Amino acid sequence: MQKFLASGDFNALMKKHAKEVLHLLIAKNQKFDILADVEQIEFKPALPKGLLPEKNAVLFGLEGYTLSSAYVSESGLHFHAAFGENDFESMVLIPLCAIMRISSGNTVFFVSFAMPEQPSETEKSKNIFKANPKNKDFFKK
Repeated sequence: MQKFLASGDFNALMKKHAKEVLHLLIAKNQKFDILADVEQIEFKPALPKGLLPEKNAVLFGLEGYTLSSAYVSESGLHFHAAFGENDFESMVLIPLCAIMRISSGNTVFFVSFAMPEQPSETEKSKNIFKANPKNKDFFKK
């Protein structure tokens, strides 16, 4: 089952479904929450250390201005948000593969069971080979 949940086909299906749900929620101006994997989220500008989430997942509530600034691209869900007591402003990008759940109140619209794709044994070997500085000449373009 792990292999299936980490397969490219299943991940693509989860991303497609997340994207469709997000498009509909944004088009209907319906407030919603996103639970996402912190390690994959991009903040521009980067959040100061005191504002960075300390857990593996973070819950964002999108409504009002944050919802009105939201849009979906091939890269993921983008929105503008302010953080902390001083309202530090940042543009947030949550890749579709980082979305774990989309909900509103007690209603859950989407849950992703996808797991990150694991590199093949060939890819693992290639990455180990590339990591050695002595091999850098083999990869010049």
